[in-house]
Amino acid sequence: MPYTKLLLILLMAVLVVTAVSLLTFYSAIRPPKYVSHVTPADLNLKYESVKLVTEDDVELDAWFIPAGKKTDKTVIVLHGYPFDKGNILPHSIFLHDEFNLFLFDFRYLGKSKGSYSSVGFHEQKDLRAATKYLRRRNQTKLGAFGFSLGGAVALMEAKNSNVNAVVTESSYASLENMLKESYGLFGPFKFPFVITTKLFSKLLLGINIAEVSPEKSIKELGIPLLIVHGSVDDQISVENAHQLKKANENVELWIVEGANHGMAGNVAKDYEKRILKFLRENLN
Repeated sequence: MPYTKLLLILLMAVLVVTAVSLLTFYSAIRPPKYVSHVTPADLNLKYESVKLVTEDDVELDAWFIPAGKKTDKTVIVLHGYPFDKGNILPHSIFLHDEFNLFLFDFRYLGKSKGSYSSVGFHEQKDLRAATKYLRRRNQTKLGAFGFSLGGAVALMEAKNSNVNAVVTESSYASLENMLKESYGLFGPFKFPFVITTKLFSKLLLGINIAEVSPEKSIKELGIPLLIVHGSVDDQISVENAHQLKKANENVELWIVEGANHGMAGNVAKDYEKRILKFLRENLN
């Protein structure tokens, strides 16, 4: 093969890898906006609209929903990507009788402001803003109930924000592994795409994807942790839950057989009872 032809093929390969990686990166940080129309009022719940401002000056849209009885215990409910707080509200109201609920839209998503989603890195600041606000309201016992992205953020930020107990469902263990899985269709040829996407993240946003890792964060996390995951999750594989358990043997791991992504509550009949029991025992 002539040298010029080989050079042309290599150049085309580099262009393809760069273009695909850039498109994947942009799609990840600026997904289509999803704004649900469900509010607590639609579920006959009293609530307060709240505006949070993070340490990097991003305004977040939030709800504080007082419990059915007076309490200083609040569960922060964290939605998944790329959805919003209204999407997850119906899934969490079973906690309302015993706990105040606090829900907010992560930056860029829902009704919150922000230029982009960092899929877990800057979102830790969002949770930090929520816990600071709640402690100013004299909420002394804080739990986190996070789904998918929300679960990952809860695990990474729990220590910094002094969260007392965490329940996650369908959380990823490592954003870097999620990136690798996203390019799985390329088989052994995925690594140039992974490397280039990581490079874009570092150069354009200053984010090292390898550092966005609940698996690393929970290694010495001493608070009660309940990790829930569906056995047939086709978005974030159940292996992520096993990785989290391996990182911290004190994790209570619950694999719900036959449940897909975020569907454990639809499959396990004792879902609400088990999560209520966990939070009741650990937010005392």
